[in-house]
Amino acid sequence: MAMARGVSNSALWQAKFVILSPPFNRIARRWINPLPVLPKAQTRLAAFHFVGLGTPMNVKEAVRLWGLAAAQGNQKAYRNLGVAYRVAPAPLTNLAESYRWSKKSADAGDPASQYATGIMLIRGEGPPVNFAEGAKYLKMAAGQGNLDAVWMLGGLYGSPENRTVYNVDEATRWLKLAIPPDPEKAYIQICSIHATNALAQRQLNVPALTKAMAWCAIAEKQALKASQMIAVVSASPEMHSCQPACLTIPLRQPKTDQCPA
Repeated sequence: MAMARGVSNSALWQAKFVILSPPFNRIARRWINPLPVLPKAQTRLAAFHFVGLGTPMNVKEAVRLWGLAAAQGNQKAYRNLGVAYRVAPAPLTNLAESYRWSKKSADAGDPASQYATGIMLIRGEGPPVNFAEGAKYLKMAAGQGNLDAVWMLGGLYGSPENRTVYNVDEATRWLKLAIPPDPEKAYIQICSIHATNALAQRQLNVPALTKAMAWCAIAEKQALKASQMIAVVSASPEMHSCQPACLTIPLRQPKTDQCPA
């Protein structure tokens, strides 16, 4: 490829390693700008425009540059276009285009796009509502470790309103995968799904009631463990040495300077 402004392409690509904060972000943008024909450069420059880094925010220009990169097969550009058309201010918002590019990125294997595509199909944002197709993309994302997709699958299969895919056992199977990271939430949701299923039966269904009671008993134990843990931590000398505001901070929030490590 020909030299750009008398500088080699390899040298121009060193802009990738320039610190992206003022004033260096302006330098990075000037170095990347001479390479509009390279999709990686287009994708990076578009990101600068999208967030206003080293240049005034210009979502329209970002979408244009990502479109050029996407036309050359850049998969990051597929994903970014999917996001941009979904969150861009009017009149650039276009859910149909968002779905088209998100699906293209999802089919290329990006888990975040697989999750987004599944959600759009379930909610009918862009395409018509299609629970089965939405579940397919959520399963792709879950298979790559996307925990949000796991929770969504549990809710999708566990909701009686979704009659075409309603399946208590399938919902339970997915929610079991969420037990290690958040046992209390997972068991409570499984309990709720089975209880709803048992109570919705037209006739007394002893097996369904028994299963619901078993899951709810586990959920109750998990909730008790969580409440006991909060009580123990709240009563510790370290917590009492904190300022009063510290005691109201949920355990899962990042620590502050006033709270113990």
